[in-house]
Order: sequence, then C-alpha cells, then structure tokens
Amino acid sequence: MTSRSKSIIKYIFAAILLAAILYHTNIHKISAYLGYVSPASLAVALLLVTCAQIAAAMRMRYFFRASGYHLNAKFAIMLFYVGAFYNFLLPGGIGGDAYKVMLARKRLDMPTMKGIKLMVADRASGLCVVMMMMFAALFYAPLPAFIPYAKALLAAGTAITLFCYLFLSRILLGQSAKTMFISLHYSLYSQSLWVATLGVLWHALGTGKHFIEYVALYCAASITALIPVSVGGLGVKESTYYYGAMLFRNYSGTPVDGELGIALSLCIFALSFIASLPGILWLHKVGSTQMHLLHPAQDGEQAAA
Repeated sequence: MTSRSKSIIKYIFAAILLAAILYHTNIHKISAYLGYVSPASLAVALLLVTCAQIAAAMRMRYFFRASGYHLNAKFAIMLFYVGAFYNFLLPGGIGGDAYKVMLARKRLDMPTMKGIKLMVADRASGLCVVMMMMFAALFYAPLPAFIPYAKALLAAGTAITLFCYLFLSRILLGQSAKTMFISLHYSLYSQSLWVATLGVLWHALGTGKHFIEYVALYCAASITALIPVSVGGLGVKESTYYYGAMLFRNYSGTPVDGELGIALSLCIFALSFIASLPGILWLHKVGSTQMHLLHPAQDGEQAAA
C-alpha cells in the first residue's frame, strides 16, 4: 500500500470516527456552543496557539543544539511551521517529523537515525509534560470513592512517568538526562500556553464550571491523538472528550459536558490548522540552499575549519 493510499484511508477514518461521535451527541447543542465564541476570543486563542508553537520550535532548536547543530531561531521557527503543516497534509502526525529528518540529512549532513532519535526525543519531552499535567489535573479533580489511595497513585504515576522518560531516553535515544530534563522547560511553556488557549475557549463556550476536568480531558485527548490513525487527531480527540466526560459523570458524579468538550476540541483543531498555514509560505524557503539556517557562531566555526 502506497503512502498516498494510507493517507486517504486515514482521512476517511477520521471522517467516519467524527461522524460516529457526532451521531451519538446533540449536534444542535455543539453548534450552540460554537456560536458563543466571539471573534475577540478566537483572536486571543490564536495568539496563544502561535506562542505555544514558537515555544515548541525553541524546544526543537534546543535538541538540535544539544546534538551539535546550532540552528538560528528564525530557521527553527520556519522549519517547525513547515512540519506542523505537513502534519495536517500527511495524516498521522509524523509527516512533519519525517520532513525535518529529511531536511536535516540534506542540509546538515545529519545521519538519518540520529535525526529520527532527535525527533522522537522532542516528541517524548512534550508527551512527558502532557502526562504529568493530566495527573496533576486529576489530582485536584473529584475522583471516584471506590478507588483507594487515588491521589497517592496519581503522585506515583507522575514520578514513574518522569523516571521512565529520563531512563528510556538515555537507553533508547542516547540523550542525557540533563538534556531531556532541560527540554521539559520548553515543553512546560508550550503546554501551559495550550492550556491557556483551552481556558480562553472554555470561558467563551462554557458555563464557568469544572475547568480542571476539561484540562484532564485535553491532556488525555492529546495523548490519544498520537495514535497514527487520523489527521490532526480529528475524531480521536473528540471521542476522548466525549467518553472521558461520560466517565466523569458516571463514576465521580461531576457533570462534565461531552458536547462542550467536543466543541472545545473542534475549536482547537481549527486554530491549530490556521496557525500552521504559514508553513505553506515557508515550504520552499526552508529547503533552499540559499536559506541561512545556522547560528553565526557555528558558521564561523565551520569556516575556520
């Protein structure tokens, strides 16, 4: 099966999954929620998404620098945006990473396997922070009484997540614990901005209640969206919000609204797509040999060599 055929299948799967979820929900209620969003709220949310993407681009740049490739900030941001656009163009969320690896091999003479490990490390840093934020949100959310020591389990889960992140990154990716730990600062900045985006949309759409539960659902949806079966997590994220809200209602008694969660997810998907569009403008520029991509300090080092 060709990559094009796989992409078409994933687009179809995303459409079917989203349609199936919407079939079991109150579409009119979702539409009503979306109608509450003001242009001002969308503008603020888009600004926050842009800042979150720039923070993620700086994390990627940090990993390149830790590997001995000192990209300048402008090129790192442009490369990140092109990758973000490819993630929508090529479903599964790895098209952009594959492009970055290819470009690093072409422009920086970086070995392919090294580039792959660098991209996986970048992803792992973001995933680690998302998981810890989910545990933190659940820690402060009402939990089912029948789960003994629930808060202790969440605290242990946070510690285990951090340990596995540092240990496996060292064993499988060849990244030092110091490098991976420092990268968490960039991931924390980026994910905090995404949560702020969620907060702006939640305030515009919702009733002003149970924000911490929606943060937990956002984190869970971000994790499930990594499964490469859809485009931009479409359908997968909405399913996570819907069934996650159902779990909150059934087992903790918290009236989390699944339709509101879906409306939030659709807004974030749309904003993510809009924010990635500058990647179209920079698509050819980042691949041009005339594009200055290294920090001046390293250019000087290479000239001296």
